[in-house]
Amino acid sequence: MDYGHVQGRPLAPRPLGPHPLLEPPPDENKKRKRAAIACKPCRERKSACNSVRPVCAACETRQTECYYLTKDESETRLQALRRENKTLNELIDHLRTMPDDEAHAVLQLVRNSANPQSILKNIRDGNLSMVQPSQRETALAALPLAHSETEFKLMVDHSAAYPALDLTRSAILAKTTLLESTRMLAHDLPPEKAASGSFAASSADPRELGDNPQDLLRAQAEPNIETDGGFPQSIDPLLDDLRIKYWSTVDVTDEFAASAICMYLENDHPTLGLFDAWLFLKDLIERKHECCSSFLVTSLLAFASQAYSSKDPDAASKSFEFEKEAEMLWRAEKKDSILTIAGLSLLFLSHGGHGSGREFEILHEASDMAKRLNLFGVKNVLDDAQISMLSPVAQRALAHTTWGVFNLHILQAQFYLALSTQYEPRVSIPKPPEDNESEVFANLKILRSHDAGRVFYHLCKLSVYASGIFLVVRDTTGSKTPPPLAFALQQFSQLLEFVDSLPNGMRRGAGADYAPVLDFHIFLHTLITDLFRPFITRPRDDGFREFYQKQNSPGAIFASSVHQLKGIIVEYTSQHPSAAHHLYWQTALLYVFNTIVKDQSDPQWPFYFWLCMHCYSKLFICYAAVEDFVQSLLAIAVRYGAISHKDATRVMQEGFYQDGKAKRVRLRREGQQQTQRSTYKLDLDLAVRDRDAADVSALIARFEDMDMFEEFTRIDESEEGEGASDFHK
Repeated sequence: MDYGHVQGRPLAPRPLGPHPLLEPPPDENKKRKRAAIACKPCRERKSACNSVRPVCAACETRQTECYYLTKDESETRLQALRRENKTLNELIDHLRTMPDDEAHAVLQLVRNSANPQSILKNIRDGNLSMVQPSQRETALAALPLAHSETEFKLMVDHSAAYPALDLTRSAILAKTTLLESTRMLAHDLPPEKAASGSFAASSADPRELGDNPQDLLRAQAEPNIETDGGFPQSIDPLLDDLRIKYWSTVDVTDEFAASAICMYLENDHPTLGLFDAWLFLKDLIERKHECCSSFLVTSLLAFASQAYSSKDPDAASKSFEFEKEAEMLWRAEKKDSILTIAGLSLLFLSHGGHGSGREFEILHEASDMAKRLNLFGVKNVLDDAQISMLSPVAQRALAHTTWGVFNLHILQAQFYLALSTQYEPRVSIPKPPEDNESEVFANLKILRSHDAGRVFYHLCKLSVYASGIFLVVRDTTGSKTPPPLAFALQQFSQLLEFVDSLPNGMRRGAGADYAPVLDFHIFLHTLITDLFRPFITRPRDDGFREFYQKQNSPGAIFASSVHQLKGIIVEYTSQHPSAAHHLYWQTALLYVFNTIVKDQSDPQWPFYFWLCMHCYSKLFICYAAVEDFVQSLLAIAVRYGAISHKDATRVMQEGFYQDGKAKRVRLRREGQQQTQRSTYKLDLDLAVRDRDAADVSALIARFEDMDMFEEFTRIDESEEGEGASDFHK
């Protein structure tokens, strides 16, 4: 058929646009189009986006990263989601297979970028195959003030021991500071962007001390009234029936004794644990003698009254009276028992707080008694099987005192007052009270029994690690050779593994409302610094300490723990008014002060100098021995050029002795017979090389005798010469 000649109906011309029925309503079309092409930041903000690629107008105005879910306008949302899922899976695969240092850097980039596609592109292009300096700096900058790659890794891999810290001026000022002087001193911190080694002109550099050092020290600053200085808000109901006259002849009221005991149980007992608190209090009230004795009560009050003197000034003189009575009872009894060794340990703490010089003698007596009782320090130590014939109460009391005395011994090994031992206790560590035991502790509200038991339990475990470490780094043969580095790194790894396994309530932040948790971490980080100190302390011609901070070196680990101790000091003074009267936490002050005056490269060091001095000035009101500590530390500071000997003397005269309360402490102490100085080793670096030169007596001899003090300063300056001038550049 010839179709060419077929005549049909004429066709109308094709419409210029799509058929109207095929077009969606205008509003619906507009809405769908905006949703398909808006950038992801605008989509999340639900804000208008002009969809200009690569950067829309809104993101350009906000100066934020702009990227699109779809790679171009033709890609659908479903296709984009599938591609994004593939990208994330590939990124995770890279993180699994990368070397640790590269994976850490990539992880920080992921945390600080909402666009994983750009990160993956860099990996594909080979830009992250080797961690470049700029990328390492970016990753380190993602955490607040990680000073080295080592510290960065510790913060990422072991956050329980090394939580991220922000110790900048703005962060400290943002805290609600109970000790108001911390806030005042923080105003003198340099700006966050100050160059390394520089210090703001307004800073309170001890080398540029003004006319009024007491204004910087601010020893008169008190905790906020509403916190009541960290004292128990009420006496525990269980102690309402206390009749102290039954146990002691010292003239104090029942309320005084109950308040001082409560204060001890709240602040010191969770760390010391020298007796089972419930068994002790039960017998104390009921006037029974199985778990309580006059010697134990008077020794406890001799120590507890020193802290209580921050509330009641008359308590200071009562402390000496209790101490005298306790010594009389000890000489009368001289009987080896769990109660006696617990009392001896508290008597040691009392003499230590008074600075009598007899603390070593008493600690030695307690150590010998522990061996005679087979608690620790001998081969045939008691174990659970051997004490199984005892009553449950006796077993419980023995276990608590055994581990409490052992912990105290190891804590004193840090200062060379006690020797570590390879024969640790074998009786089980007392476990924290279970929830179903709450009715037993219902009346002991002040104890926070579960929290206190948890701290003590894990502190006992930490003491076992410390015992092994001190056997090596506190070598009694006098060897000055550091232990093998492999030993230190192995012990450090075990410590990290142990802390990683801690329950949440033992971690900083989660347990920050409970000061004894911070005491645990003080012991942890001072132990770590002791472990690595032999590797970073080297005698040099200029007399200064050589401080290595190479990546993954002992110096970098050491510095990371010192940084954590600085954070604990700020945390303590920001949250816990017990910083004004709790003695153990001064260990953090001692270790930080020893470091900052010998390595003044950190522009924040004057802040920590004055903060440590301020905290010591508060503790001095309670503990006369703090005078020896501060004089020793100032002698160290003069030795390293952190302050002149003239200004160091002014700090003591105007910062400590002018205040009325502190002056009374000094007068009380001068009225006591002091046979000798303490043997604590306070120059921690010098103690590695020369223990005798590092103790309190040797350091104070330089401070108290001004002629000798000036002579030793002149000799040091002439010997240091060019090295000292280089140090201050």
